Amino acid sequence: MPRRYSVWTNPDRGEARYVQSLLQREQQRRALFNLRDEWESFLRKEDEKRQYRLFASLTFRGEIGAIRSEKLARCWANELNRRAFGRQYLKREERLAIAFLIERQLLGRRHLHGLLSGPPRLTGAIAERAWRTRGGGFAEVHEIRSWDAAVLYLRKKIDPESQVEITLLP
Repeated sequence: MPRRYSVWTNPDRGEARYVQSLLQREQQRRALFNLRDEWESFLRKEDEKRQYRLFASLTFRGEIGAIRSEKLARCWANELNRRAFGRQYLKREERLAIAFLIERQLLGRRHLHGLLSGPPRLTGAIAERAWRTRGGGFAEVHEIRSWDAAVLYLRKKIDPESQVEITLLP
């Protein structure tokens, strides 16, 4: 026979608020795991269209806000498009695709992890150099050796302790 648990609370002692906060935390945890699953399935579907080739881990110099970090990432993507497709890349239909998340570490510093697609002439060294010239900090961009490992790494970054912002560039 299944066990039944009852929670008796005394509103005067604040126990009802405690139980309510536990329920809210459980709902947030479930929503977080749903987001992780959706992010993973989205990346797998996108790869069929985009063929992501490179994995990037990038940091920012010093403390940087949310708007500035996303702007720097967009400038970096524009620079990579220029290097891969020329100055008139906006007139072309083919462009670099980037799926990344900006994560805040426990100390509050932001860094970026993402996937890049593009022509074979776009190498990790070119992407790293472009990041540094745009004012970024540390950069490590390399070919994806295991697609499953890359997706699972990006999936695990969505956890309760870190704050992430997911961004897709065309």
